[in-house]
Amino acid sequence: CQELVKKEGTYSAPLIQFINYIAEEAEKFCPGIQIRTFAYLYSIEPPKTFKPRKNVIIHLAMLGKEFGGHGHADTMRPVNHPNNKQALEIIKKWNNHAANLAIWDYWKLFGLDASRCPPYINTDAIIHNIKYYSTINVSSIFVECETPASTSFFGLKRYLGFRLMNNPALDAEKEKTDFFKGMYGKAAPVMLEYFDFLNKEQQKESAPLGEISPAQRTYLNIAFFDRVFDLFDRALSMADNARIKANIERELVPVYAGFFIRSQKLDLKSAKRKYDVNKMLDKYIELATAAVKYYYPPKDVKGNYNKL
Repeated sequence: CQELVKKEGTYSAPLIQFINYIAEEAEKFCPGIQIRTFAYLYSIEPPKTFKPRKNVIIHLAMLGKEFGGHGHADTMRPVNHPNNKQALEIIKKWNNHAANLAIWDYWKLFGLDASRCPPYINTDAIIHNIKYYSTINVSSIFVECETPASTSFFGLKRYLGFRLMNNPALDAEKEKTDFFKGMYGKAAPVMLEYFDFLNKEQQKESAPLGEISPAQRTYLNIAFFDRVFDLFDRALSMADNARIKANIERELVPVYAGFFIRSQKLDLKSAKRKYDVNKMLDKYIELATAAVKYYYPPKDVKGNYNKL
C-alpha cells in the first residue's frame, strides 16, 4: 500500500484500487451496479495515473477551513472565489479523473459556530455551486445543513437548494424573491434589505469565516447591530399575522447570539439605539425557545435548547 501511495502521490490510490476490484466483481453478479466511495481527508487528491472504474462514484467531501489542516474550502463562498482556489483545483482534477462524481457539501459552519451562531449566510455559494456542478460530472449532492434554530435563513437555504437541485437553470433571484414574499408577506422588502445588508457586510471579512472566531468577526460591530435591529423593528411592525411575525422573529435568534458573542468588543457608547442587555437576554431566551420548539419534536427540544 505504501509503495502505491508513494508512486501515485496520494492515499486515495490504494482505496480506489480496492474499490475498483469490488466494483468489477460486483458488476459480474449485478450488471449496472454502482459503488460509491469517498474522496475525503487523506484521500482528497486523485491518483496520478489510474482512474476509478466507470461504475464507481467518487463522493467528494471537502471540509471547511474551520477544520484546520483538514479543511480545503471556504464553504461560505462560491467555489470560484479566490479563497477556494485549492478546492476548485481538487474538483477539476477529480472531474477529469472520474466518470461519476457526487458532492458532500457544507452549508453551515462548524467548530465555534456549531450551535450558538452569529448571523451569516452562504446563499451565493449555494446558487453558484449547484449551477457549476450541473455542468460537470456531478450526479448527486448531499448537504449538511444542521442547527436550524440558530442559523440565519435556514428555510431559504433549503428552499433554494431544493429548487436549484431539481432545475439548475432557474432564476435564483426570482426564487429568492418568491420565498421572501411567501415567508414574510408585507415585510418581505425589509427582510430582503436585511438579507442584502448581511451579505454585503459579511464579505468585508476577506479570510474564510471558518478561520475567524465569531467573537473576532469585525463586521459584527455596533453600526451593524444598530441598523439590523432597526430593520427588524420595521419588519415586525409590518407583520399582519402571527405566522409572519414568528417567521421574522426566528431570524432574530442569530442576531441576538451575535450581539452577545461580540458584546465585549462593541462600543455601546457610540450606539444610536439604547441597548438594555438584561431585556435583550430575556428576549433571546424567549425567541430561541420558540425556534427550537418550531424545528424539533418535543423529545428533542431540551437537548437542542441547551446547545444555544
